[in-house]
Amino acid sequence: MAVSSFIPAGRTSLVKKGDMSLQVQTEYAVRPSPRITTTILRSGQVLHKIERSLNRPVESFDEQRTIESGMARQHQDVVDIIQAASVEATMNLTARFAPEVKPEPLTGVAGKISAIPGVRKLYRLDNEGNFIGADLGEQFKTQFSFVFKNLREILGIFAELGGEGVRERGVHEIEQDRLYFVSMGTECYIVLVEADPSVPGYGAAIGEAMRDESE
Repeated sequence: MAVSSFIPAGRTSLVKKGDMSLQVQTEYAVRPSPRITTTILRSGQVLHKIERSLNRPVESFDEQRTIESGMARQHQDVVDIIQAASVEATMNLTARFAPEVKPEPLTGVAGKISAIPGVRKLYRLDNEGNFIGADLGEQFKTQFSFVFKNLREILGIFAELGGEGVRERGVHEIEQDRLYFVSMGTECYIVLVEADPSVPGYGAAIGEAMRDESE
């Protein structure tokens, strides 16, 4: 069967903000390069696009189902953020949906985790659960409010050790193939994942990156 036969199904939603209607579309495309794109439109005018590149085209039904699941999550994340924002903030979509680029190269364990296929973003926290970077904290709070409310409980999974400000190292799966909490001892990360078929298990892959660094 030709590669082009595996086409993940797209999604479309209409979001009302006061008197304003926004259309949200999430689609898969294989040309000019494999990617998933969520587009926000108002009266047919494109306000913003959130684009995620894929390593290769979808080549099987299993991969198609995996990508469709990821597309559904990406689509709903965008819809949720729009619904939670004020009308004024909604119009500033460029700031709200800034391209997901790393401002500087990550090193050490963080760099190895970010290099795992499918890892979209690392949210950095101190050992008290405070986000390092106010913008990232507000973005995470909006997009993952339930996890944000339960952050203290998640922190408690890794016990505080004798040294001040040090916790046990480890990985906790918050949501399979999507969110992982990583304790590195002196700081923490929440890892946002968009499942890649080439990675059999993200918990194991993140744990391996941590083990490599400690050897």
